[in-house]
Amino acid sequence: DKFVKIHHRFKELSQIEINTYVLKYHQLYVLESQRKLYLREVFGREDLKDAKKTEIMKNVAIDHLKLIFNSQNEKEGENLFENDVMSCRDSVLEMIEFIENKSLRQMQKVLGEVYTHDSYTYDHSVNVAFYSIIFLKFYRPHSSKEELLTIGLSGLLHDLGKRKISTTILNNPGQLSDEQFNQIKKHPEYGEQLMGACSCSGISSKMQRAITKVILEHHENVNGTGYPSGLKGDEISLYSKMVAITDFFDAITSYRSYHEPLSYESALVLMENSVGKKIDKKLFDNFKDCVGGVITKGNTFLELPDDFDPCQPTNVLPFKKREPKYIKKDINQNRKVKKAA
Repeated sequence: DKFVKIHHRFKELSQIEINTYVLKYHQLYVLESQRKLYLREVFGREDLKDAKKTEIMKNVAIDHLKLIFNSQNEKEGENLFENDVMSCRDSVLEMIEFIENKSLRQMQKVLGEVYTHDSYTYDHSVNVAFYSIIFLKFYRPHSSKEELLTIGLSGLLHDLGKRKISTTILNNPGQLSDEQFNQIKKHPEYGEQLMGACSCSGISSKMQRAITKVILEHHENVNGTGYPSGLKGDEISLYSKMVAITDFFDAITSYRSYHEPLSYESALVLMENSVGKKIDKKLFDNFKDCVGGVITKGNTFLELPDDFDPCQPTNVLPFKKREPKYIKKDINQNRKVKKAA
């Protein structure tokens, strides 16, 4: 419980000192006020692999999300977590700067490094932020930093409303009752309220409106069967449609307590069945191209029911087998050829 200053800012650490500190102290800390300085130093190191830099960025963002979701002050109408939202903004800017000058192949490599199977409570939101930034960068290569920041924060905060839902429901490893799931389905509106009460100096009103839209709309389906408003097609904002895709993708490719992760290939095949129902066809085609460089072999004969919702925990994903239609077609064509002969 006692912090002791053992090293001064800007003074270089020798390897001998590091080895001594590691043996002597349980943990070493960097002052919060020096976090940005420390991260810039870390990310500027050429000897550090991108996978390690990605891990550091994710862990920092997770720390900030914990502060937002674990805040005990529930007064409405007050800007209770402005500093925490601003910290999230800084995390997203680090992500953007990390991928900003990378080629498509390099961005696909980063996607592969984000693809980790851990059980962090907030890991999903950080993954969605990373995926969304890279997706927009791929879809619109000349996107401005403000646009990338907007969709990155949208991904990071898309589940903000779950802050107001009981952890008993959120952490339930089994099938939720209808009443419990109806509570879960309120999180977009709760999130809209929380974001509406936040006025952050580093986020323009235009950005805040766009982020709030994503928080409210990321469970809307393009065919009008989603929630909370049953919007469809062009009634749903572009960023909301993009985050819906990255949200769905990460939900089925990341480890959760109630199901094993799927390979990228299996996930994309499963999502294909939702095109025109849950997700937009043009955007999904682009997303497939975006992640194409990190495909891993998977099962291509499975699908999920139309009413599958990534927020509904189940002990196993509710797969149903999909018949290999192209094989049937080939057989029929062969029969026709033989008959004609």
